Amino acid sequence: MIVFCDSFGSRWWPQNVVDETGKLDRKRSKWFNTTGIPRGNSDHQWRQVWSHRGVIRVELGRFPWLNKESDLFRQSFFTDGVEDNEGQTRLLLKSISAPSVPIDAYLICVKSDEFGFIDRMDKRDWKAKNVRLIAASGGKHRLQEVLILVPEGGWILTDQGYWRLTVAPQTRRGGKPAYPFVTFEPTEDPALVG
Repeated sequence: MIVFCDSFGSRWWPQNVVDETGKLDRKRSKWFNTTGIPRGNSDHQWRQVWSHRGVIRVELGRFPWLNKESDLFRQSFFTDGVEDNEGQTRLLLKSISAPSVPIDAYLICVKSDEFGFIDRMDKRDWKAKNVRLIAASGGKHRLQEVLILVPEGGWILTDQGYWRLTVAPQTRRGGKPAYPFVTFEPTEDPALVG
């Protein structure tokens, strides 16, 4: 499965392993990403208050060029898809993919201050059947962050209405494929649209 990482959750943490000389052993070290909510009024400190446990896992040995989390944004990766692992959902990024390889799904972080609050307990479906939930966190004042894997055309429902994922292909100079422009756009009830 090819996943395009358009956005990630707010909370990152390393699992660093050092060798016998005290240097970072990149082959055994990992980064994790998940959802979070701000701690107090901070925009750089995050609490993980899971309502659905899940992580994105990045093994540094697979990506020698990786120096910071932002290097992963707007890249495509080969994955085995979403897995259930010891009571939590996991997406392991295995290797990078070229822009010319067709994308199966898009990793999107939905934040309540942008798209509205997702009521996952509502009797109506809050997402299309082909949208996969990876992680969700929530807190006071209906703050929420939800990490989902969405195929093109997939939709979600928030208290601000329905949102459908749209993908606009991009090209570089010379007509070579580039990574796409991905957005959630307001839409009508998918049951009415067909």
